[in-house]
Amino acid sequence: MTLRGMTAAWSARATDLAGRLSLPVVVLLWAALSLPNLGLRAFYFEEGRNAMHAMSLLEGGRWFADSVAGERFVVRLPLQTWGVAGFAAIVGGVNEWAVRLPALAAVLATLIVVYRVVRDAVGTVPAAFAALSLLTSVGIIQRLRLGEPDTPIMALSFVAFAVWFGGIRRGRVAPWRWLLCGLIMAAVCGYKGPQPCAYFLAGAGMFALIRRRRADLPGLATAALFPVAAFAAWFAVTREADDLALWLAEFRLRQVSGLPQGGVADHARFAAQVLIEWLPPLLLAAPLWWRMLRSPERAQDLPLALLLYAATVTLVLVAWPGARARYALPALPAVAAAAGLGFHALRDVQPRLLAAAVTIGAGVAAYQLVLVVGVMTLMPDPFTRNRDAARAIAGALAERPAPVLMVFPAHNVAAYLGAGVEAVPQASASTRPGPAWLLGVDAQIAALRRADPRIEPAVPLPVATSPPLALARLAPR
Repeated sequence: MTLRGMTAAWSARATDLAGRLSLPVVVLLWAALSLPNLGLRAFYFEEGRNAMHAMSLLEGGRWFADSVAGERFVVRLPLQTWGVAGFAAIVGGVNEWAVRLPALAAVLATLIVVYRVVRDAVGTVPAAFAALSLLTSVGIIQRLRLGEPDTPIMALSFVAFAVWFGGIRRGRVAPWRWLLCGLIMAAVCGYKGPQPCAYFLAGAGMFALIRRRRADLPGLATAALFPVAAFAAWFAVTREADDLALWLAEFRLRQVSGLPQGGVADHARFAAQVLIEWLPPLLLAAPLWWRMLRSPERAQDLPLALLLYAATVTLVLVAWPGARARYALPALPAVAAAAGLGFHALRDVQPRLLAAAVTIGAGVAAYQLVLVVGVMTLMPDPFTRNRDAARAIAGALAERPAPVLMVFPAHNVAAYLGAGVEAVPQASASTRPGPAWLLGVDAQIAALRRADPRIEPAVPLPVATSPPLALARLAPR
């Protein structure tokens, strides 16, 4: 064999080995970034509320629980709660692992689906790049270890895209694909209502219109009926007099409780946050899409479908009142998949963009590793304050047992206290006969003490929470 032949053979073997190892490398990096010290950090953001929602299901058998600590909570459908409850049965209770594992599993599933979509189009190495760019994106790293429904919604939405585009690639979207997409959309609706379903439905609809695929419209309409039916069933089962106003506020179609409608600065801030969260994959997806738009008559189906999936609803959200960057998270897998296609098409002509994307991704991954392996291990106290505050409160309850009236939404602390916590408006707290414990921020407890002499001085908590919480006992009348 000649030297050139030997070189070619070794190159082919190296390429084959890289292809075989690419997905395991993605999974190993996912594990390294997500699993260390997962249970160390106490509940934060909305995790405590999600935990209490799951507790109400497990303790009372309420599979369609519509309240948390006695407070109406119908704007979150039960699928998130069911997921937490399912993992709680595996890990031995509703704890940080149970709350966060559904989100971690959703991210892993999204990585695999993105990998498969790109691999089927251009091969394993670009597919690995797409998956790694998604994993190390700013938007995913922020939510990788956060037990909220945004990442499961993202995963399900892109799974629906993959099922649908499998039919596009074969020339026809079979009825079973539309039915499966409809079921997946119903599952998406089962987290936060029908609004996140717009990413898949609008993207597929725009593709059908641009490609003049009129035969797809009945199937798309059928798929859209599933989340509508799921939401209608939930609304009918849980409906009370004021629920319509709650849902209008959730859709940002009505201002309640001082929710800002947003000005030009808010819309610009939303757009900037989304663009930052789409880094680094946007660096290669954007030039790919730009080249495609300059020659639309030669546009291939996959990059066009990814662009329509990512951009159609995101552009609407830029103008939508009260939009948050997390609402655009379902678009991120499409941006990452386009980055994989861009890697394949542009790596030889845009080496600087590729280097910038790799540098940003490596920096994001290094930051996450230092945080979860180094900082959280050496300096755990800032990450455990809500749990430490709950232990102090539990000590006071053990000495003088009484129900806890939560006058501030301190679910991330209350979730550790178990049953016996009730959310009440501040104005009605002092009307209770007592005895009871009042849990709220410092200013609230101080105001209640001035208005009601039955309220004893606040019990000092050994840790500083954010915002600063206080606990005071309400004596019986």
